[in-house]
Amino acid sequence: MPALERWIARGDAGTLAAGSLASILAAQYGLAPPVPYAAISFAGESGAGGLAANLRADPVHLQVGQAAAALHDASRLAITSDEAAALTAGLTQLFAGEGLRFVAAAPDRWYLQVPEGEVPVTTPIDEAMRANSAGALPRGPGRIRWPSVLTETQMMLASHAVNARREAEGKPAINSVWFWGGGTAPTIGPRYAIVHARDPIARGLAALSGARAADVPASYNGIDAVREGQSVLLVLEEPPSEALDTAWFVPLADALRRFDVVHLLLPRGRDTLVARIGRGARWRWMRRSRPIASHA
Repeated sequence: MPALERWIARGDAGTLAAGSLASILAAQYGLAPPVPYAAISFAGESGAGGLAANLRADPVHLQVGQAAAALHDASRLAITSDEAAALTAGLTQLFAGEGLRFVAAAPDRWYLQVPEGEVPVTTPIDEAMRANSAGALPRGPGRIRWPSVLTETQMMLASHAVNARREAEGKPAINSVWFWGGGTAPTIGPRYAIVHARDPIARGLAALSGARAADVPASYNGIDAVREGQSVLLVLEEPPSEALDTAWFVPLADALRRFDVVHLLLPRGRDTLVARIGRGARWRWMRRSRPIASHA
């Protein structure tokens, strides 16, 4: 991605402590931990239909070893809509007496509606995937015993016909959920005029702050018009490629004629690289660029 590499070299470099997309977005809106990601992302789901949810319950594959438990998120599971609907319906029926309702807003994004005062303390899923997930289990102050809920969830999923079919087909089982991101939707002031994103957390932040959420256009030329002094947030989740470079970073010089400054934020797990690119960056052609992989 030579154009992106060139702009990073010409920009003013810095870092953010946040390393995941969710934590970066929260930082852009000034939200301090613990961030209620569930309520935020549910506000950005196109099929929310006026409902509310205050806990994420994302489907995962839990691989238990002798010394630790490894967590694999839904990106590796290829869950179908029918599978998600069947499993969340079964879980809702199982925990009806606790007042818990599971909702599959998408096959890989599940939510949980929890009674007031029962939302547990949790660990974000990206942090749990980097550590021993057995040491990051939910805990709560109310009547619901969340370790027991998790154990019963795993038992029900293990015996469900959906997983029997998946295992017969050689697919990894959906053998657990990860509870995280609990809390009520925050009050957020205006930050961006338009948010171009597919990510539900980004779209939820747009909805809660009064911004317009829009689809990600095919290239820079598709960014909607804004008035002078307004900002636009764009979230690109595609892997690095020549096409991505051509669509978005080759025309960045045109963006600098339209906006005073462009900030590029590249998450890399432990933290985030930030390149502040002002209009003068176009003339810093003596700065040598580095391969994008060297910034990881």
